[in-house]
Amino acid sequence: MRLEAEVIGKFESAGDCAKLLYAPIEGKLTYRRTRRYEIEFEGSEDSVKEFVDQVLVDHVSHEVHFGSSPALEGFSFHLDYGMKPTALDHEKETILRYHSELENPGFTFSSLKITTRLYIFDSDGHATADPFVRDIVNPAVHIWNVQAAGS
Repeated sequence: MRLEAEVIGKFESAGDCAKLLYAPIEGKLTYRRTRRYEIEFEGSEDSVKEFVDQVLVDHVSHEVHFGSSPALEGFSFHLDYGMKPTALDHEKETILRYHSELENPGFTFSSLKITTRLYIFDSDGHATADPFVRDIVNPAVHIWNVQAAGS
């Protein structure tokens, strides 16, 4: 079975995209950053949700959105990027190690994929993903995907 969870900062607002890029861009673009966890598992879905809720979410500053639909609305596109399966991923290894030390977690991981999602908001409608992929993604260690709103 599969479960997708997206962790969102409760108190974060959209930031200026100029902070993310090496070269200036046209227009007033803003972004929000979230963390996505794609979990393939065997066992109880409720146990997976409880694990995510207890281990990956800080209830003071985070919210969690379960499902494959985007957690936010009004964006022009989003860029998802994360470590290639062959690259060392400390967060993934730490989560899997912690899970393996639990007495009865109620599920086993088949796979865990962690990505950062950048939602790009563009009121002018002229934004392209190219500068974001060029300046943020390192093709030697990252996998990435760009998806337009509504697709």
